[in-house]
Amino acid sequence: ADVLRVQLEIESLKQELEIWKTKVIAPTTTINQILNRPLDQAIIIEDSLAFATIVINRDSLIQNIVDNHPMLHLFDLQQEVSKEAIALNAAGQKPSFGVGLDYITVDKRSDAMPVRNGRDILQVKGVLRIPLYKGKYEAKEKEEQFKIEAIQYKKEDLLSQFKAKIDIAFATYNAAELQIALYQKQIALTQATIRILETNYSTSGNSFDELLRLQMDLIDYDLKTLRAIVQSHLAKSDMERYIQYY
Repeated sequence: ADVLRVQLEIESLKQELEIWKTKVIAPTTTINQILNRPLDQAIIIEDSLAFATIVINRDSLIQNIVDNHPMLHLFDLQQEVSKEAIALNAAGQKPSFGVGLDYITVDKRSDAMPVRNGRDILQVKGVLRIPLYKGKYEAKEKEEQFKIEAIQYKKEDLLSQFKAKIDIAFATYNAAELQIALYQKQIALTQATIRILETNYSTSGNSFDELLRLQMDLIDYDLKTLRAIVQSHLAKSDMERYIQYY
């Protein structure tokens, strides 16, 4: 009876493996489509996956995003444009003075002989401009100030989003690291317990149910370990989105 129960568990696990093989078809098709390859082309996957290692410092990564990210740089340029508009607007409110020359050609008259007949005229002129209505200048300055503030809010919001994504990635990675440590301890304790129960079962035939349950727990711990390893790689990929600015 014990042998049959073990065989049933083995068949159940084999069936679950077959189900997972069918689940691979959809992501395989999607990946091949993205890579412009035959949809049924096999994807070679390594037999083992080690826990991801990261060499990225969070604070340095965020600081370099602040300094180099093109979207944040675009906001800076937009603010500079508004500041230049304010400077030009301020210059427009100041009195201005201009000096110029007019040169007028004069034809010589034959019907009369006035003084300086036929001599061209060179005229110096000056212009003084005093703005009297400053309301439009004040309105323009306020408009540009509002633009600067609005752009700053957008910049801070975008940076906050970047920081949140990076913090989530680091938190996910750290959680996966803790999970791996926990599962390794659980696997070691379970294996030690199984050795004791195997000895007990071999001599008295007792504790089979507990032995079978622990064997299934080992499989479950292996799956959880693999999920934690995958999570570490997903977290690393989330960080690497911003490495180009690091």
